[in-house]
Amino acid sequence: MNNSSIETNDGYSYMPSTNQQRVVSSIQIPPSILSLIGSSLIIYNIRKNPKRSPHRRIMLALSVSNTISTLGWILQPFFVPQDALPEPWVYAVGNDASCVMLGAISQFSIISQPLYLGFLSLYFLLTVKFGVKQRDFEAKYERWVHAFVLIFAV
Repeated sequence: MNNSSIETNDGYSYMPSTNQQRVVSSIQIPPSILSLIGSSLIIYNIRKNPKRSPHRRIMLALSVSNTISTLGWILQPFFVPQDALPEPWVYAVGNDASCVMLGAISQFSIISQPLYLGFLSLYFLLTVKFGVKQRDFEAKYERWVHAFVLIFAV
């Protein structure tokens, strides 16, 4: 399978060589591991420190979301279904169920991370610019926004 083309109904589609597949499959793993370590350290530090605030809870939720996303990126090269392409991908050991799982992880991550970043921005806008107190933010906004993000992302 050296830079061959596979004929499809639409014409020709490029199929990468085995070495190219190895590079594409493995290049995302080192930065994903760094991201996983970083998010895990944020989660650990937030859980370890007894101080509670909306800012810390938003960061905790964002880090958990990022951890789930990163696990999806690490597993993606391996959980692709073996029969997804006319010729099998070099590291593919997955099936339809693993593909659905990766899709669910990706969908959750694509939706939840930007929403939590926006939520964090809203928190700082309200507390810094408009002087909303943390306890008022907790009472009026925090539960509703967490519920919205989780319901919308799932």
